[in-house]
Amino acid sequence: MERIYVAVRPRPLSPEESETSPWRISGNTISLSNHSSKFEFDRVFGEDCKTVDIFGSRTKEIVASVVRGFNGTVFAYGQTSSGKTYTMRGSANEPGIIPLSVHELFCSIQEKMDREFLLRMSYMEIYNEEINDLLAPEHRKLQIHESLEIVESRDRSVGDNSFNCFDAVRVSALNLVDLAGSERAGKTGAEGMRLKEGSHINKSLMALGTVIKKLSDGAESLGGHVPYRDSKLTRILQPALGGNANTTMICNITLSQVFLFT
Repeated sequence: MERIYVAVRPRPLSPEESETSPWRISGNTISLSNHSSKFEFDRVFGEDCKTVDIFGSRTKEIVASVVRGFNGTVFAYGQTSSGKTYTMRGSANEPGIIPLSVHELFCSIQEKMDREFLLRMSYMEIYNEEINDLLAPEHRKLQIHESLEIVESRDRSVGDNSFNCFDAVRVSALNLVDLAGSERAGKTGAEGMRLKEGSHINKSLMALGTVIKKLSDGAESLGGHVPYRDSKLTRILQPALGGNANTTMICNITLSQVFLFT
């Protein structure tokens, strides 16, 4: 399984938008009509795809690998109203990546009858480079602490006194991320606090893009510097991006207008 996988999910178009859209999808390639530029991805889904199809194409493998001791990250990226939150959280009729992943995680654990598991979970937001706990709203402006404890497992045959032994315990982390909208400040017309908010969002996304590019280029394996500390987002995701990690980026887009891939 490739470590970094990029999939594209277009938001369904209205009949009027379909008639005027300049974009065309062919296989796993997106292109502009009457233009030579083409953009190829690991997977491009059709407008009628279901979230469970996206989950099955890659995320299910990542959840399974987390149970085996590998780190994993799945996040949705794109402009506001492109379908990121719907993809990650879903609805009552169509569960998103997050509920599907949690369900799959517990199903995988139940199948591993020969191992014991310890799960820890956090639910947080990063707003203006400040970390807030969404499970305990009074816990705001949290600090980042280095920790290897997210998902732990050990062989049931190992004695109780051996649980803290490094050789007996597998430790892994799974991050499921709904990124903020990736608008350009000049096109939003935002001012004041909204402009500040947008600048922090763009800083985090730029740092994340730089980290992923460095990892794709093999900088970490070659001993090069990967700038995890450039934002709090990349600091939090560091354990599940580098090293023994698998990452999926779901790019949510709308084909009703001209946009630029970067």
